[in-house]
Amino acid sequence: MRSAVLIIMSIAYLNSFGQSKLDSLEGLIRTEKNPRKKVALLNAKTFLSIETDLEKANLASQRALEEAHRIGDEDGEGWAFAYRGIYFLLSGILTEAQTEFELGLSIAKKQHDFKLQAYCLVQEGNVMRDKGEFDSAKVFYNSAKSLCQENKEHYYRSVAHVNMARYYLIVHQPDSALRELKAALQIREQLKDAVLIADVWMLFGNCYRDKNDYNTAKEYYQKTLPMTRRDPSLEADYKLNMGELFFHEGDFIGALNNWNQVLVRYRKFQYKYALANLLLRMGSVFDQQGYFELATDYLTNALKISEKASYQYLVGQIIYEQAWVSYRSKNYEQALADRQKAEDVFRKAKSEAEIAGSWDLRGLIEKRKKNYDTALYYHLKSFNERKRLGNIVDIDASLFNIGEFYLNTEKFIKALPYYFKSLKMDEALGDNYGRSLNYNRIGKIYTQLAQYDSAKIYLDRSMKFAIPTSAKEIFRNNYLDLATLFEKKGQYVEANRYYKKYTQFTDSIFNKETAESLSAYRTLYDVERNEHQIELLNKDNKLKGTRSKTKDHSLFGHSRILHSFRFSDLLLSV
Repeated sequence: MRSAVLIIMSIAYLNSFGQSKLDSLEGLIRTEKNPRKKVALLNAKTFLSIETDLEKANLASQRALEEAHRIGDEDGEGWAFAYRGIYFLLSGILTEAQTEFELGLSIAKKQHDFKLQAYCLVQEGNVMRDKGEFDSAKVFYNSAKSLCQENKEHYYRSVAHVNMARYYLIVHQPDSALRELKAALQIREQLKDAVLIADVWMLFGNCYRDKNDYNTAKEYYQKTLPMTRRDPSLEADYKLNMGELFFHEGDFIGALNNWNQVLVRYRKFQYKYALANLLLRMGSVFDQQGYFELATDYLTNALKISEKASYQYLVGQIIYEQAWVSYRSKNYEQALADRQKAEDVFRKAKSEAEIAGSWDLRGLIEKRKKNYDTALYYHLKSFNERKRLGNIVDIDASLFNIGEFYLNTEKFIKALPYYFKSLKMDEALGDNYGRSLNYNRIGKIYTQLAQYDSAKIYLDRSMKFAIPTSAKEIFRNNYLDLATLFEKKGQYVEANRYYKKYTQFTDSIFNKETAESLSAYRTLYDVERNEHQIELLNKDNKLKGTRSKTKDHSLFGHSRILHSFRFSDLLLSV
């Protein structure tokens, strides 16, 4: 009997043991006399440990490799190489991961094991995806799909389709991702596995979110909810993606609360790419809310993980967000330097949307440096490219920032049409944060044009939409702009009232920032501690013979959609 079949039988048997199944499996390993069955059980232990204790998976895969090699069990050795590759992939040791998958693939070809071949090809694609080498990732996924098609291997073809969809989402091609997911769903519906189907529904939601259809995205996320109780990874995906919807609606606290729960899971299960990506996303939100020290801490930790693992594309995204922090902190030379570094990475990855975003940021920086001709050039260059690419959110960001340019250069009549166009898009998207910002700027302009009644209407609307968003900078702007409005109207008592609100709110923001910074240090400490523990364990294993082979809104940065990461794509499924 082949080891892959034995693995499936062992897992099916051990599912009845509940929480003690790993302990029971260890007992079976100790008493098993048949060497091939022992290898299969060790591979099963690796499989079960990956989502619960990565270092146990590491040790089990080493034992499986040693035992399989000793008895000449090539089938068991091939799957052990593949699972060992997963250990290195999750740990961010990508060169080693690729080596293990290649070794597994070589054995699979020799054994004519099409399942193992497809599995290794998909995982090599995942290595390339994490590296940011997207063209190479696509080649591996296509190879896996072709192999499965030729050999009528349906389940692994669905896995290849799902991972190809993840690739398309990263490169901002949601329609292509939907095509892959429909093919995967057709297969998984025949398999009648509710969790596997829910996994595809979750990605459908991500596609529609990428298409700015947030209502449909939410419908798909809600469809997965009953299954989240059966699968911790699916539950994490649900919280991750609902956090994105909270963020879109302006509920930053709700988004961060969700993401913090997911962060706890990612720290525990130690998938380095997912951890770094989530730290980036949370750092981006802290940056946009004006908590620059806190943002810097999160981004620094994300960069540390990403550079160590050679997640080149993710490194570019993190440096890009660091450029935003420097820009908002008025460190313009550093912002320019980081922006250029990020653009260089995006060019290598052929990431057109991010390149266009970096031009818009260049325009904002040049405007602050009073290089107005250069600023307008980059804003328009970004706007034209974003129109060509067709992403509504990015176009909206450019419209707003061009409006900002004309407002700051006191060309009020020129600024108004850009704000109104941006406002129309925000209304269509249901972006309350963007609406609040646009209302504020329109109110500010009407104050400058001495159209005080209109100014009051728009500033009041801005305040109305700022309340549910918890957007502190909008409150500050509105209090200050209302004070200016009443001062210009000669209503000094009312003006003074709003000046006091502005001052009090600024003080409360400082206290809030201090409290939130302190509460976050524990999270960051845990990240660093886990990194240190893994480093020590890896050193120990080597001693034992382990094989080591923009929307700025002047406040609001261009935010990339945070995509989920599924362990089910990495494991042999039964």
